[in-house]
Amino acid sequence: MSSIRQFTCFCLLLVGSLANVNFASAEVKLLAQGQFSGTASDKSGLIEVLRSGNERIPHNRMGGFSAIAYTGKNDLYWGLEDRGPLDGATPFACRVQLIKISQQQPGQTLQV
Repeated sequence: MSSIRQFTCFCLLLVGSLANVNFASAEVKLLAQGQFSGTASDKSGLIEVLRSGNERIPHNRMGGFSAIAYTGKNDLYWGLEDRGPLDGATPFACRVQLIKISQQQPGQTLQV
């Protein structure tokens, strides 16, 4: 049998087997909520003040996370800040934050 014919048979078998797969649907459920202070500072050591129009924002201001990912250890997560204030309109040093997020009981406020 030619390799093209073998590949075609393989693809047909694969599609046929996937047709019988039942994809599970999971319920989306809010477990808890948490927040940072709007004036929280990070430990980056950045001391500049970002300026845009009349606004002055400390460069070490924490927040505006674009992504958050679990480290796989304890209650530690990585938070990515990659755009900065004013929706990225201000020059900004992109950085990641290591964040401890603890939840004691389902439905409680997160301790950040």
